[in-house]
Amino acid sequence: MRALRLTRPGRRDRHSLFATAGQRTPRRRQLSLALTAVVSITNAISLGLLSHLLFHKSIANGRELIVPGALIWLTNILIFAL
Repeated sequence: MRALRLTRPGRRDRHSLFATAGQRTPRRRQLSLALTAVVSITNAISLGLLSHLLFHKSIANGRELIVPGALIWLTNILIFAL
């Protein structure tokens, strides 16, 4: 605890965007919800494009579709795990 006080000597007010871990601020919550929404919409668009390639293009190498699909899946796991 002493090291934490040395690195952050000033006390943050409760309306700060970067409040301590125990404090939850409405601004921080709105920011995290907005970021989650942006990533979810981006993943949905990526999944739509990947589905379009799967159904409407003749791709000889399956690896061209597996890698982007795995990246979309991994992004979902990382975002919703945090």
